[in-house]
Amino acid sequence: MKVFPFSCLFALVVSLMACANTPVANESSQVRVPIGVGFGISDISCQEFKRYILPTRLNALGVTFKWTDEHEGLLIAGPIIEEVEPESKFIRMRRIFFLSVTCVDELTTQIVGEVLIEGYNDSDEWISITEPAIVEKYGLQFLQELTN
Repeated sequence: MKVFPFSCLFALVVSLMACANTPVANESSQVRVPIGVGFGISDISCQEFKRYILPTRLNALGVTFKWTDEHEGLLIAGPIIEEVEPESKFIRMRRIFFLSVTCVDELTTQIVGEVLIEGYNDSDEWISITEPAIVEKYGLQFLQELTN
């Protein structure tokens, strides 16, 4: 009778140790954060904006993109990789935008989303950047480029 509880306890400890030794995420885990700004476009057909204007603008900017759910207006844009200023702690920066393009009505389009921003350092690592000021700066810059 005492062997059964002991063996259950042993099995539980072994399984918990296995869970503790399994990494939840690797060092370069990717962190998506809200862009912090949104954009509204009016007086243009929402469907025309989603189907023609937005893809044309992304292509003109040289940004790769993929609709993950075109019906729901979910789009991934990027990665956008660029060199950064010499005084920065990073060599280059990579941004991937996860956008939601929604038709508020026939002539109004709303764009909101999340962004993954990473900096590449001297140790050959991509490090997540989540500082709100940086996220908002690059989010606003990207949305303005899309709508200009």
